[in-house]
Amino acid sequence: MKQKLFIIALSCIFMITGCYNENDVTPSGNYSVLRFEFPQGNNSWDKEIEEIHNIYGVYLIYKDISTQDLNRKWTSLGTGKLYYGNDLTDEQVPYYLNFLKNHVLNYVSPEIAKTVLPVKIYMLDNLRGLLPGEDPDDSGTGSGTGTGTGTGTGTGNPNFVELKTDGFDYWAISFTNSEIANPNQQSLKIRRAVFLYLMIEAALQNGIITEPNDFKNGIDYTTRIVNTDNQKDDPNYYMIRGFIKIIYRDFKNEKVPSGVSEYTNPSWEQAAYPYRDFLSYVRAAMFYTKTEFQAKYSPTTYPLINQRYEIVINHMKNNYGIDLEGIAKGPQE
Repeated sequence: MKQKLFIIALSCIFMITGCYNENDVTPSGNYSVLRFEFPQGNNSWDKEIEEIHNIYGVYLIYKDISTQDLNRKWTSLGTGKLYYGNDLTDEQVPYYLNFLKNHVLNYVSPEIAKTVLPVKIYMLDNLRGLLPGEDPDDSGTGSGTGTGTGTGTGTGNPNFVELKTDGFDYWAISFTNSEIANPNQQSLKIRRAVFLYLMIEAALQNGIITEPNDFKNGIDYTTRIVNTDNQKDDPNYYMIRGFIKIIYRDFKNEKVPSGVSEYTNPSWEQAAYPYRDFLSYVRAAMFYTKTEFQAKYSPTTYPLINQRYEIVINHMKNNYGIDLEGIAKGPQE
């Protein structure tokens, strides 16, 4: 009898799990792909936003974004920091739209954008991340900055978040009023680079972009490297070996590689593995112009680095239409 009951119970389990479909999994909170009326108005920019969606497949949303929209996760409202943002004014929308058009989408093909961009990009005034219990209406003002998963630092408003890229179906962007009134080219470059780098990284992981076949030619990933300035003449000095300083994914700092294991160990920057070396060049090429890159890495002193740099920029431009040096320079108007 016990054996019969066991068989019945096991059959029920198979019946339940057999009905599971990964596509049926949705986050909590009455989730729908787009609960907003789209386009969100009948202004001239709404027509542009609709055209962008038709070409690139992403919804640009600038109002009626709720706290639930910003904090919803696959199973519940998120824990830790909670995020808040304000609707854009009519005066702010054109600035945000110009940034996304000319600083981001202008540098990638619709095919790549459709594959790697999230469903929505929220354009928000005063995006901020607060700990539970902090007053969301007491966020201060200023020109603080933040990137990545939504952490922010800066003066005046330490909670300000310039980019949030870990939403389950969205990314969010925010500018301060002072940035809009007085655009800062370095700040624009960082936002542009983060947006485009994450797209390139995702396209690489999804097989849409490939690493150039000859990028690793002549590169030794086994022998220990040395990395201090008093070892520059050592044949194992990291730059002589073809390695460059690693720019962080938020494009705000860079570091000297501590060892070859940074490129070969999956635990190092997991999102970029196994392309960490290649992506270190991608980040450098999209942040430094060719002139700036060669000032850091002299072609005479470090020919292998410059050979690899040329391989990377030519591969990305010739095969995918992504002009890394153009991204470094940014729009010229």
